[in-house]
Amino acid sequence: MKQSVVQLRKLIDERFKGSQTAFANATGRHRAQINQWLSGARNISQDTCRAIEQKLRLPYGWMDGKSITQLKGAPVEAIRDDVVWVRRVKIVLSAGEGFSLEEESEDRSLLFFRKDWLEDRKYYLDNLINVGVEGNSMTPTLSHGDTVMIDLGDSQPRDGRVYAINLDGELLIKRLSRDDGAWWMLSDNPDAVRYPKKKLDGDFVKILGRIVHKQSTEI
Repeated sequence: MKQSVVQLRKLIDERFKGSQTAFANATGRHRAQINQWLSGARNISQDTCRAIEQKLRLPYGWMDGKSITQLKGAPVEAIRDDVVWVRRVKIVLSAGEGFSLEEESEDRSLLFFRKDWLEDRKYYLDNLINVGVEGNSMTPTLSHGDTVMIDLGDSQPRDGRVYAINLDGELLIKRLSRDDGAWWMLSDNPDAVRYPKKKLDGDFVKILGRIVHKQSTEI
């Protein structure tokens, strides 16, 4: 039995007291679809796993039976009972959905947070990483050398929000805009010649997560 099915059974049994109907209502899924997953007649896709995790505020990778620290190596450590820190990582991308995280050896970009600050905003620690900003496509919002925190559990596009995006193996940080029935990737830099808007579609474009915090070098 696939691990995602094991996790699905566990989720329904423990959180929804065995009620497939309650699970279906909470996730917007059909009972028939859930029955097919549980019986093995239909596989649970990776996109569906991530969507369930996001909808139910589960850690990234929970449906695979692992947390993101196990899957990707992203460090999340506590320094005292009410404060945690997230160290900077390097995102290693491949074309399509694939990516991995490598911890950077330097501690110069630690981000410290009170646990209640994260909880109030419904951020799940296992979903959080921070990375360095390269280039000036998002100036003046973000500058080269800034640090941003990404919530890998929030990958559903929302108009006007800023996201980390895998574009055919290249990491982009862009603001998303809904226009004429399509999603577009926009740069905050007003130089439209150097930084033109791009359509968010195709097999090699994947939203990794939403930018939820920045640490800027510029005032």
